[in-house]
Amino acid sequence: MELNIPLGESGQFASSAEYGLYIKALDWCMSQARNNRDELPTEWFVPDSVINAWNERRSAKRLVAHGKWRHDDYRGGYVFVYLYRRNEPGRIRKERIRDRNRHRNPPVLDSNSYRELSEIPPESRWEFGSGDAR
Repeated sequence: MELNIPLGESGQFASSAEYGLYIKALDWCMSQARNNRDELPTEWFVPDSVINAWNERRSAKRLVAHGKWRHDDYRGGYVFVYLYRRNEPGRIRKERIRDRNRHRNPPVLDSNSYRELSEIPPESRWEFGSGDAR
């Protein structure tokens, strides 16, 4: 799981401080999900304690004012409203399922498949000394 940042994304933000906090918080959320074996959340959430530890309360309030985040008073933190689609929890959940299934069900090799690239199929081998040197 990796953080995807498309080119030109910073133009969506009013200041570089807001953009920096947004990327830092999204990276923090994804690292929490990466290091935790629990089910992925339905939305990315950053607790107030993390924002306060980073001393970024002002930028967080500006992200709320510009509609990129919303503050969840019940849980005490910020929820991402604006997300690049490849960073959405649902998309990452689908990628995890696809990768898990890929590892569980490796492709079946048929009689025409060769395990090593250096192995040449018998019918295509050049036969030296066959007498037909044209």
